[in-house]
Amino acid sequence: MLELLLLGPPLVRVEGHEVRFRTSKALALLAYLAVEGRQPREALSDLLWDEQTQDPRAELRGTLHHLRTALGNEAERLKTSVHALWLDLEEAVLDLHVLDAAAPDALLGVWRGPFLAGLSVWHAPRWDDWVVRRGLELQDRYDTALGRASEAALARSIVGTALLLARRRVEVNLLSEAAYLGLIRAQLAAGQRAEAYATFVTCRRILREELGVEPSFRLDGLRWSVADQAASSPAPLGDTPAPVPFVGRERELRQMEEAWARSPVVFLAGEAGSGKSRLAREFFALRKQKYFVLEARHADADVPFAVGQRVFRAVLPRINLRDVPDEVRRELSRIVPEFWPEPLPPLRVPEDRLRFYEAFVRFIALAWPLDTAALYEDLHFWDLESHRAGAYGATHGTEQGAVVPCVVTYRSDELRREMLDLILPVVALGHATIIEVSPLTVAEVHALLHSLDPRVSDTLAARLHRFTGGNPLFVFETARLLQECGGLVGSDLRELPRSPNVSAVLLRRLQRVSEEARRVVQAAAVAGEAFSFDLARRVLAADDLRLAAAYEELEAAGVLRGERWTHDLWRACLYDALSAPVRTVLHSRVLDALSGGHTPVAVLAQHAREARRWSEAFALFLRAANEARAVLALTEAAAFEDQARRLLRTHGGPLREEEVPAAQLALLPRTGGTA
Repeated sequence: MLELLLLGPPLVRVEGHEVRFRTSKALALLAYLAVEGRQPREALSDLLWDEQTQDPRAELRGTLHHLRTALGNEAERLKTSVHALWLDLEEAVLDLHVLDAAAPDALLGVWRGPFLAGLSVWHAPRWDDWVVRRGLELQDRYDTALGRASEAALARSIVGTALLLARRRVEVNLLSEAAYLGLIRAQLAAGQRAEAYATFVTCRRILREELGVEPSFRLDGLRWSVADQAASSPAPLGDTPAPVPFVGRERELRQMEEAWARSPVVFLAGEAGSGKSRLAREFFALRKQKYFVLEARHADADVPFAVGQRVFRAVLPRINLRDVPDEVRRELSRIVPEFWPEPLPPLRVPEDRLRFYEAFVRFIALAWPLDTAALYEDLHFWDLESHRAGAYGATHGTEQGAVVPCVVTYRSDELRREMLDLILPVVALGHATIIEVSPLTVAEVHALLHSLDPRVSDTLAARLHRFTGGNPLFVFETARLLQECGGLVGSDLRELPRSPNVSAVLLRRLQRVSEEARRVVQAAAVAGEAFSFDLARRVLAADDLRLAAAYEELEAAGVLRGERWTHDLWRACLYDALSAPVRTVLHSRVLDALSGGHTPVAVLAQHAREARRWSEAFALFLRAANEARAVLALTEAAAFEDQARRLLRTHGGPLREEEVPAAQLALLPRTGGTA
């Protein structure tokens, strides 16, 4: 019996006994084969060893030997050929398989923490990228599995199990509004009205404190059912003011007013955190417009009609199904089974699809409240079938009164091309308008900061604009951290604080680009101001055409503009996200690429120190001190000398005395021994 538990700190058992591995790479090899299946030997060598390894294939053979030894009686599961390796998992236990199971007990106990938590593999930069990417995918799968199992339990009226699953989902992902919404549904089904409202309050508080935003209101999507049941609550749901001051969007509000007068559908496009949702809510508030909110989930994209089904179920409590013609209910039962007692065959020909779309339009005309608009959040997460039906309705539903006046938000860099291709014809016909929500200007950033503290300076506003790219969420999050560190007046502008929430937004966006593009931005994060196309080519040993393609990807994703970051936060959060081994290797390569040119000696010294090349770093800091003293920059000279002293104090052993001239020995500390 082989057990592989990878969700959390990795744990391997053979016949009930924990297996100890001689090296972390042996455990990493086993985990990778378990997750990814059959793999070429060359791909495994590239994954677990870097370019500085003399013979990766020999290292792989040695690691495979250690792995067989550790597995003992289960070593036969490791299958090999001349070109590939794979793992036989028949009758083995792999915890990842539970994520696709429907058994609530299995789901509740499977997640012990982040994927492969604590497993570090040195000199294997591609390994780190794979762990991060797979970890995010698995967390999304677990979140989806918990939500699906909880909803299934509710559908079967097993309320206690639904509550357990929903609570577990919130515990695993405290920033997931979908998780809070699922818990509220389960609590309402259990008759726990006060607890449901308390969950909403908790959700609102955490999102304010951690992200500086209000709930985008999947909770509000239940407003028609929740508000009535929570009538005794101390305040109406969703009526609290947002903590982020609403500034700098007057132009977009005017555009929305003009667009609303022309067409019933307005698309708001922009990057994550640009304030699209806030702008839409402000627009509806100014018009005193009632509206329904539905926000798509990440998992919706792969489930046909997932979004359309939720819209139908939201309006069902407000209508009498007997008022809906039989032919409409029959067609729509394809996605809402309770509409019709008999299952229908799948849509096979265009005529079938057209008939279904017509039923969709007629149902909306009958069921949608005339005085209510809609706010559809995160179109980039919609499933394609719901989007096609919506595009058909926007184009053909006007005569039947079936076009719901709505605002639709999406992230420009995440919307799939096939979805944009459905929007553009609707816009061309005049049935919809697209408004780009652009970043704030320096003046608008200053106005936002001024609303927080009237004494704020123009210098801080300009620095913050450069640091955040004018993204309202990033501006406010950084300003909030500055306030916590002592205020917006008199802040040290050399090092602005970086919020982990903002870093998470940026790093998640980077998961969508290719591995080659991620390598480019890793090199750029290490190189800093010295970064260029030529430097990237030398550091990464990359082909010019492949490197150019990576640049195009990064420009399209809003990460780079030419050879510079779109804003400083990119470099800050990407550098922090690098593992120590990757950082060391890249600093060493950047140092080699910059040496012999016109790069300032102080910059070379810093790269040498981060590359752990202590002798070179020591000599370079002394050269930097001498150059600074020659131009009477005495403060900088003293700082560089201090860096040299620290190197000798902490890494003196590796520095042979003959490498240190007598004049430099005077820099040794007066106490603490010699180098």
